[in-house]
Amino acid sequence: MFLSMILQIKGDRMSIKIEGNKFKKAHITGPRHNFLSLVLAQDQLNFNFSLTDLNVDLKNINLSEEQVRTQIINGVDRINNKLGTNYRVASAEFLSNDTNSDYIYAKLTFDIINEAHEKGLLNF
Repeated sequence: MFLSMILQIKGDRMSIKIEGNKFKKAHITGPRHNFLSLVLAQDQLNFNFSLTDLNVDLKNINLSEEQVRTQIINGVDRINNKLGTNYRVASAEFLSNDTNSDYIYAKLTFDIINEAHEKGLLNF
């Protein structure tokens, strides 16, 4: 799905932003910050989606690609179980210098897909 406009969807404290085919969300609480961008698909069986680190300097690395990938897969599984859907991630972007967390990328993934699904934006 490609959207030609930029759309803000208001959530509780955060919103998802859509640019082209990318669904983006940031989580900022005081000194903690995390960013995730997803390109979504449906019925894609390959869990080896491309994962890009946007930290161009590759300094102050707090997160590994494998750590983020595992959390994204967990978030997709949780939201698919809730909705009874087969959404998958085709590609994702994150910042390795964001705050380290054992759960935040699963939550961001869950929230992005949930909000986009509720708003009818995932018409594959």
